Order: sequence, then structure tokens, then C-alpha cells
Amino acid sequence: APREHVSAPRASRADDLPGILLGAAAKKLEEDVNSFIGLFDEDAPTHERPPTLPVAGNTLDIAQGGHRQLLEWAETYGVADGVHEVKMLSQTILHLTDPKLARELMFDRSDSFPDRGVSAMAKFFREDQAAFVNTSGEQWMAYRKMGTASVNGGALDRLAGKVAERSEALVARWVRDASASGDGRNA
Repeated sequence: APREHVSAPRASRADDLPGILLGAAAKKLEEDVNSFIGLFDEDAPTHERPPTLPVAGNTLDIAQGGHRQLLEWAETYGVADGVHEVKMLSQTILHLTDPKLARELMFDRSDSFPDRGVSAMAKFFREDQAAFVNTSGEQWMAYRKMGTASVNGGALDRLAGKVAERSEALVARWVRDASASGDGRNA
């Protein structure tokens, strides 16, 4: 007996494998584009802050200027209420510039910050979990005394001589390095 050829009806073009793959790729591309566009959304600051770049925030400024850049921003943006903010990638970081406010947070409100973990700033500067600003619990209590010295006038008076000595040594080194480089700049 002759064999009979049986064929199933063909599905619509959209249901075939290439159509399914193309649809999935288009959907993924749309999701990726929308996610990328979201990187450029700027949240409203809660405190004054310097201008930010999309995605990077102030990360590049801090990487290039370090503590000098933070000091400049503190004098520009942190005067009104003793705090301003900076952006490290997508994370907002509050920079306290008022010693009284810092003291209040360290003593009166320390329970409000039970576990800070390792911040983006600490990771950026390669600090480890033992760094003062990233501790919590018993470790935080042990370091707190050391941290509050910065808001205690007596402690600052005792440290002034060491700070001056270290500053003079740094200036001498910079002058020596500038002279040795021979680049023609005045030290």
C-alpha cells in the first residue's frame, strides 16, 4: 500500500523560531535602552551639592581633587546648614562640615545609624571594613572616642603641634620634589 504524506498546518510567521528570537531580542533591547536612559535621571538633592555628571555624579572630581576638592565644596556648599551632599556614582553621600552637627550625630543619634556597612566611598578609596567610618556595633563604640576628638577643642589644641610639624614636613618634601623635577614651576 502506498504511504500517505501527512503535514501539519504551518504556524503563522510570528510563531516560527526566527520570529520568536527576533521578538525576544527586540524586547531585551528595549529594556536595556530604558535602563540606560534611567542612568541619566537626576534625583532632587536634599542639601546643596556641586554639579554632577550623569552616571558618575561627583566621582571623577573627587578622584582628581581628593580631599582638596571636598574642602572646596565644604566652603562653597556646606556653609548654610553644616552639611552638603556629593554623589559617588548613584549613591548620595552627606558631607558634614559642622563639628557640632557631627558631635550630635556621633553621640545623641548614634543609634539611628546601626549598621552602615562598607560604603561606595570606602570601596572607592579601598578602605576596608575596619575603617572608622564603616564600623558598627562594638567596633563603632571603640572608635567613637577617637572620632569625637575632632570636635573637642582641647584635643585639637593638643594635636596642633603634631599637625603643624607634619604639615611643615610635607611642604619641605613638596618643595624638594618640585625642585628635583626641574619643570620650571616655582615651589
